[in-house]
Amino acid sequence: MSVGAHDYEVFGLRVASELPLWPGQETRAAPPDVEVRIAAQLHGTVRGFTLTGEDTTTVIEGAATVRVQSGRLIELCPTGAVDVETLSVCAAGAGLAMACHQRGLMIIHGSCVARGDRALCIAGHSGVGKSTLAVAVAQRGMSLLSDGMTVFAANGALRCLRGPRMAKLWPDSLEHLGWEPTRTERVTPAFDKRLVHVDGSVPSESRLTTVLIVKSGDELKLEASSPGASLMGLVKHAYLAEHLAEASAADLLEAWARVAGMFQVRQLTLPRGFSALERAAQLVEAQLEPR
Repeated sequence: MSVGAHDYEVFGLRVASELPLWPGQETRAAPPDVEVRIAAQLHGTVRGFTLTGEDTTTVIEGAATVRVQSGRLIELCPTGAVDVETLSVCAAGAGLAMACHQRGLMIIHGSCVARGDRALCIAGHSGVGKSTLAVAVAQRGMSLLSDGMTVFAANGALRCLRGPRMAKLWPDSLEHLGWEPTRTERVTPAFDKRLVHVDGSVPSESRLTTVLIVKSGDELKLEASSPGASLMGLVKHAYLAEHLAEASAADLLEAWARVAGMFQVRQLTLPRGFSALERAAQLVEAQLEPR
């Protein structure tokens, strides 16, 4: 396995990594806030990611054990002969999310778009079309703040922090949005999503005004969500929710309950395919209009 030294600035943090995390996004950022290292083995780890623990671990099946300490050190112990790209995904996803939690930040499994100081998060399960919709919105002149993982800082309001300026899209989405899939690189050798760089001016942070929770359906529809359903949707789509230790479930619910009144939550039913994509992008754009 060949690794080197790589520096990045994402989500308001300077990250120094032994692994290449975001191709084409490197910068000179020293000293680091967070370090990413490869470990031959991890001693004394307790399995089960916790929100409040200073030393917490999770296992990405078939890839690596990920340990994070004090929001500053991410260690990855590979499971067998794992390729560098897969380890990088574990570090940039689960590892960084755990470090952000330890730093008091909040994370949703979703993509984030912005217009000036107003931001909207598109949340939902894998495969529902979050990234495709976010990039389609960006192509209408909005800013893509982050893809796949949206990180918030609570400071009077929730502020969405700028992530890597790239998105992960399936080949059919790439082609529909104007890219040539064969000229893009895979996220990992075994995973056919591709990496694309999204151009445009991007603010360092924007105020969260709306979370759209996306589900698949036959008809494009945007609906209000009750306070109870909104809260449960936020908890359900919190990044790493499926890796959370049982003891931390109440902590997650409490954390989102404290901030749920700072923004609106709506539900977007999105048909599969691309027939409604342009109309869905228009709906998202309208949510970002100044009010």
